[in-house]
Amino acid sequence: MNEKIGPYNIVELSARAPIWVNTLDLSWPAHAMYGLIEVDVTVPRQLIAEHKEHTGETLSFAGFLTYCLARAVDEDKTIQAHRKGDKTASSCLTM
Repeated sequence: MNEKIGPYNIVELSARAPIWVNTLDLSWPAHAMYGLIEVDVTVPRQLIAEHKEHTGETLSFAGFLTYCLARAVDEDKTIQAHRKGDKTASSCLTM
């Protein structure tokens, strides 16, 4: 484990994983992910406004979104995993 970048885990992929990786590489070279979501942010915005009224301190909405993303990653660390080594020959995930 490289102590300079923090703790991480290495897990073995299933035997079928490299087949799917190669299939995706051949069928979709762009590897772009697009998504459109709608989220009701009324309550967080109200809480931020109330906090400013009571304390005078302005909280960052972008900071709130970053916090939410960090919590989601902390709950399931596999969403930030990447394949170790050569992408065509890798059999491990680094998380």
